[in-house]
Parts: sequence; C-alpha cells; structure tokens
Amino acid sequence: MKRSTLLGLGALVALGAGASWALGSGDTIYVRARDTRVFKDPDGARPIGAPLQPGDKLVWIEQVKGTKFHKVKTAKGVVGYVLFNTVSATAPKTEVVVKQDGAHHIDAQASAAYGAAARGLTEESRKSAAHAPDPEAAQKAVEDLQRVEAVIAKKVKGGGR
Repeated sequence: MKRSTLLGLGALVALGAGASWALGSGDTIYVRARDTRVFKDPDGARPIGAPLQPGDKLVWIEQVKGTKFHKVKTAKGVVGYVLFNTVSATAPKTEVVVKQDGAHHIDAQASAAYGAAARGLTEESRKSAAHAPDPEAAQKAVEDLQRVEAVIAKKVKGGGR
C-alpha cells in the first residue's frame, strides 16, 4: 500500500477512536452544554426529566449506532438519550476567583453563563432582526442592546467609572 493511503487509513482510525472516547458501559461522562435535555428515545422528540447543566455526571451505557445519541443514566436514575455534542469524557474546567479569604471555585454552570454573556450581540443577531416576525420590535431590541454594549465599553475603557 502507498504511504498516503496508510496515513489516510490511520487518520480515519484515529478519528473513529476519538469519536467513541473508548468508553465502557458504566463509565462516568459529564454534561458540557447548558440545558442539556435527556430524551426518551434516540430521536430527540420527547424530553424527559429536568434539563441538565454543565458538570452534571452521567453514567454512559452505550452509543446508539447510526445516530448522534448516547444512552445514559442520570444521577436521579433516569435512563435516556443525550446528543453526543452535549457531553464529554472529561469534567469541565472551573474558573478560579481570588477573594480576600483565598481562592474560590466558580461552578461550571456559572462559567457557561458567563461565556454566553461575554459574547454579546453578534453581527448575525443584528442582521436577523430584519427577518423577525416583528422587525420593528426586533430592531428596537438590537438598538437597546447596542446602547448597553456602548455603556459597558465606556465603563471598561474608563476603568469602571
């Protein structure tokens, strides 16, 4: 076989192994996305139980072949299916905030919420206002958010004053 063919096959094997994480039934996996839903069936149609949050532990049962779902069991004993891109084989990292009494960890949920807030209003959001069911109200909301962003930027630039 040609070297390029062997390299290509090696890459495919490595990607396949990475996608399955080499998990065994009963291994612990972690929720990495906010408001992750557990579904009754691997079709995403009927959510069961409360939404899960980053850092929540799940017991991995199996990957459902031909789908993008993993079969899992929650800490409350609910067995169902989650999308593969909402979970991770490794626990999410926490941020550290230094306070007067030492370092404290912020939980993964707070970290995820902070990340969403820090992104702010995107160009796509601004453009989509024109196609909203109520374009005038959407445009007003965009303008309101732009004013808030301007105030925040001014405070950050001016040292918070």
